[in-house]
Amino acid sequence: AAASIERILDPTPLVGEQTLMLLRTFAANVCISSAIFLRHALPEVPKHISKSEGSSRSTKSSIAPGTVTRELGKKLADTLALLSGHTETHLRVDDARLVRPLLVRFALETQTSKKPLFVLLPIQEHAMALAVYLRTQGIPAISILPTDAKIKTYELWRAFEKQQALVIIGTRGALFFPMSKGGRYVLIDETAEEWKQSEINPRLDARLLLPILAEHFGASLLTITPQYAIASGSSEHQVDARIHPAQPTTITTIPTGTLFSQSLVEAMEGKQK
Repeated sequence: AAASIERILDPTPLVGEQTLMLLRTFAANVCISSAIFLRHALPEVPKHISKSEGSSRSTKSSIAPGTVTRELGKKLADTLALLSGHTETHLRVDDARLVRPLLVRFALETQTSKKPLFVLLPIQEHAMALAVYLRTQGIPAISILPTDAKIKTYELWRAFEKQQALVIIGTRGALFFPMSKGGRYVLIDETAEEWKQSEINPRLDARLLLPILAEHFGASLLTITPQYAIASGSSEHQVDARIHPAQPTTITTIPTGTLFSQSLVEAMEGKQK
C-alpha cells in the first residue's frame, strides 16, 4: 500500500523550476544521476524548522571601514574604473594588498544597493579569515563552510535567498547558493586546484560552472587572481591591473659548506667591514 504524506517540512521549494532544470543539466554533463547531484547542491532540510528562521542572520553593523595608503588608494580607484560596466571580468593583480580593499568596497556597496555579494575562496581557513576581517570593518559578513551544521546551512540559504544576508563568504561547497538578479559573484584565485572536485561525486570544476550560474541568475562575475589567470573561453572582458613591471631576478651563488655569499666571504677574508 502506498504511504501517505503526513506533513510537508518546508512548503517553499529550495529552488525554482528554471534553476532545477539547470542543476539537472549539470548532473547530465558530469554523468551522474539528478538525485545525487541535487543532494550535493542543495542544503538538507532539517526535521524541525524554526519559525524565526533567518531572523538571527539579519543583524546590522555600523560601517566603519579602515583606511589604505595613498598609493594603494590610487590602485583601488584605477581598478574600480577598469571594472566599471562589465558583467564578467577576470582581474589579475600583482599586489595582493589590493584584494581586501576591493572586497570591502564591494561589500559596502551592498549596504545601499541591497544586491548580494557572494565571495568564493578555495580554502576554508581563508574564507573564515575574510569573513572575520570584513566584520572588523563593520560589514555583517557571514561564512558558509563544509563543516557547518545542516540547520545553519539551511537557514543561511533561506536568508540569502530573501536578501536578509547580503554578504556571504564560502568555499566550493557553497557554489549553488541562490543568487539575486544584479548581485555579484567574486571568485578569488582561479589558479587554485581546490576548485576541482575530483575525488568524490559529483566531479566538477567550480570555475566552469560559476559563469553559467552568473548568467542564469543575472549576476555579474569577477575573478581576482594575484597571479596569472587560467585561460577561460567564456570571458567577455579581461583586464590586467598589474601596476608594476616584472622586477629583475638576482641570483647569488653560495659556496658549498657555507651560508654566506661569495662576496661576503671575500670581504671577510680581506678583513673588510
